[in-house]
Formats: sequence, structure tokens, C-alpha cells
Amino acid sequence: MTQIHIDQSQSFSLRTIVTGFLDGAAVRAHEMIARRKIRKSLGRLSEQELRDIGLTASDIDAMTAAPLSTDAAAKLEIRARSRTGNW
Repeated sequence: MTQIHIDQSQSFSLRTIVTGFLDGAAVRAHEMIARRKIRKSLGRLSEQELRDIGLTASDIDAMTAAPLSTDAAAKLEIRARSRTGNW
């Protein structure tokens, strides 16, 4: 049986890498779940109801297609706030 010996500094570095990877995976999983809930909720609204809150169906599609590293809810809020008045 082959044994691998890792000195203390390499062990810490490997632990940091693995922890960072798992943290990133957890954030992406949380974002996927949040997007699914947002899409389900907003998908029930008509075009007029979406317009009333400053969104369109294409905004929802763009939110779904955005990288998981972006906060989709924040992006939708910014988009909705940018549309003021009659549009």
C-alpha cells in the first residue's frame, strides 16, 4: 500500500482549496433553488401583471440564462427599478 505524506503547509492549502470549492458549490446550489422559485412565482403572472411590477417575460428568461455567480433576484430588481413611468 502506498502512503502519501503531506507536510503541514500543503495540507492547509489543500483544505483551503476543498473548502472554497464546496462553499462555491453551495452558493451555486442556493442560487439555482432561488431561481427556480422566482421563475415559478413570476411565471404565474400575465404580461400585464409583469409590466405592473416593471418586468417582462424576457427579463425572466435572461435571469434564468445568467451565470449562477450572479444574484438573479438583485438583477431583476435593478431591471424593474430602471423602468419607471409609462413604458
